[in-house]
Amino acid sequence: MENELDLSIIQFPHPGSEHRVAKDGWTSWNTESHCRKFMINHGKYLATNSQVVESDIVFWGEWEPPSERVFSWPAKGDFPTNLVRPRFPGQPAHTPGIQNTDPYIFGDKFRYTLCKQIKIKRGSATYMTRVAPGSMILFGSPKKNTFVLDLVFVISKDIVPHSRTNWSEKLKERVSDTYRSVTMNPMYWDATIPENFQFMMYEGTPYSPLTHEIFSFFPCLPVSSTTEFPRFARPTIELQGIINPLSKQSQKKTTLNEYEISGAWESVVSQVRNQGLELGISTVEPTLTDVPKHHWPI
Repeated sequence: MENELDLSIIQFPHPGSEHRVAKDGWTSWNTESHCRKFMINHGKYLATNSQVVESDIVFWGEWEPPSERVFSWPAKGDFPTNLVRPRFPGQPAHTPGIQNTDPYIFGDKFRYTLCKQIKIKRGSATYMTRVAPGSMILFGSPKKNTFVLDLVFVISKDIVPHSRTNWSEKLKERVSDTYRSVTMNPMYWDATIPENFQFMMYEGTPYSPLTHEIFSFFPCLPVSSTTEFPRFARPTIELQGIINPLSKQSQKKTTLNEYEISGAWESVVSQVRNQGLELGISTVEPTLTDVPKHHWPI
């Protein structure tokens, strides 16, 4: 049925190139194609001993507002060349063309609300607007005929439909001012978005020691005050019949039951850990910071 929610695993390829950093050490608010950043930020991760640890962590992710370089390395394979800290300069003026940050892993909850939910030319919805709670989205990128992971997003029961005409009111009590500035406003500044098209804001299932639910996470490493900054290439993930390593742009949906999804999630966790990484479960939302004006959108 057209409106039936699908319990599934979705391989979600998105652009994987690393953002460039300017000579002054800053990356401007992005007005070009989406890219990934290798970031340092305070957060929490679930260690191999099942303890939640709070520290500075490094991770791959999307942050389209400005960022400031912390460290650089020589180029080496698929490893990052720059470690950056996400910065938030405040709400920009209405600027068509600036990129929004989606999915969003900062603050109280992971969120995903826009990318590939609409076929712009037709104005029609994709199956990404009909994904059931308990489903798992694997956000990552194609790399040398493999699929490399930056986010496991397990959909919670909190799903909020919204459109250009009502998003501000419907999300009023649910999202921060930062999220509005870096995700929602740039999203609806896009003139190609139809007036009444309904997007879904999905929230990720958080880690809870009180339940046995699968949860959302991103691969990460802790930062130690006694050693050099760590860096890592995004982990390669293989799931037979679920992940197509040759898929460069199109999502791949595999309809499964909750037990099969749980088993696949366990496999992803094992693969991430076997590549020496931890499970990031939260990271602090950037707060207002001074940013050189020439790195704001024009």
